[in-house]
Amino acid sequence: MSKEVRLSHQAPPLVAVAVALYEAVRAHGATVIPRCRLHGLVSPRFNPALESLRGIAALAVCFTHALAVYRLDGSPAIWTVPIWHQSASTAALTFLNALFNPLAAVLLFFILSGYVLTLSIDRTEGMTASGAAKFYVRRAFRILPMMWAALLFTYALAYMDYSAGVDVVSDWYIAAFERPLSLADLWHNLALIDFRVSPVTWTMRVELLGSLAMPLIAVVANSQSRAWKLAMLLLLIALGITRSDFRYLICFYVGALLTTVKLPHGRLSIALIVAGIGLCTALRLSLVEAAHSRAAVAIGALDALGAALLLAGVLGSRRAFLET
Repeated sequence: MSKEVRLSHQAPPLVAVAVALYEAVRAHGATVIPRCRLHGLVSPRFNPALESLRGIAALAVCFTHALAVYRLDGSPAIWTVPIWHQSASTAALTFLNALFNPLAAVLLFFILSGYVLTLSIDRTEGMTASGAAKFYVRRAFRILPMMWAALLFTYALAYMDYSAGVDVVSDWYIAAFERPLSLADLWHNLALIDFRVSPVTWTMRVELLGSLAMPLIAVVANSQSRAWKLAMLLLLIALGITRSDFRYLICFYVGALLTTVKLPHGRLSIALIVAGIGLCTALRLSLVEAAHSRAAVAIGALDALGAALLLAGVLGSRRAFLET
C-alpha cells in the first residue's frame, strides 16, 4: 500500500498547470502593441511573429511545469537525473523539456517586455513626470487586476479535497502544495510579498520592477551616448548583485537595446534562431541549472543570451517566420 501525503492546497496537478499557463500567457511581457512599424513586418499595430513567439514561449512554460508535476521513472526529481540514466520514453520527455527550456522562456518574456514597451513609450513622454505616471498606471491596470483574479480563484481551489501518493507526484509539487493556505498567504501573494498561493507569480514582481524602470531604460537605450548606455548596464549589473529580483532587469534593457540596432536578415537571422535554441537546449541538458550552484547566475546569463539571439533572429527575418 503506497504511502499517502495530504495535499490540501491542493488542487489536482491540472490546476497547477492551468495556473502556470495563465501566468505565462497573461502576465509575462507587455501586451501593448507598438504603434511604429516593426522592421517591415505585416502590421504597425500587430506583429504575428512576436505574438507567435510569445505563444510558443507560453506553451513551453506550461509544458515544462506539467512535466514537473509527476514522477518519471520513479524519480521525485527527474530533472536531476542524467539523460543517459533514464528510460527511453523519459529521455524523450527530458529532451523536449530541454528544447522548451522554461528559464529561457521566462527570460524571453522579460526581453520581449523590454522590446515592446520601449516601442510603445513615446520618447519625449517617457522623459516627463506626467508621461511616466500615465505609463505606470497603464501597466498596473494591465497586470494587477487579472493577477488578483487568478489568485482569488486559486485560493478558492485550495479547499478542494485532493490526495496523491508520494510515488505519483514530484518533490517539487509536494513542496509547493503541501501546506494549507491561510488568509495571510493570500494577502501576501496579492501584495507580491511572497508566492504561497501561486508560486509562478514571482514573475509578476519582476514585471512590475521592470515596468518601473522602463521609462528610464527606454530613454537611455535610445540615447546616442555610449557612456550612458554603459553606465546603465553597469548599474543594472550592480543592482542584480544586491537583490535577486533586480537580476532580471537587464533582460528589459536587452530588449530595449534591440529596438535601436540594425538586425540581420535572411540566412543570418535563421542562424541566430538556431543558435539561440541550441544554446538554451544544451544548457538545460547539461543539468548545471538543476545543481543550484554558484554558476547559477552565469547559466541564467547564457539562457538570456540564447533568448536574445532567438528574438533578434525572429525580428530580423524578412520571411513570414512563425506567421500563418
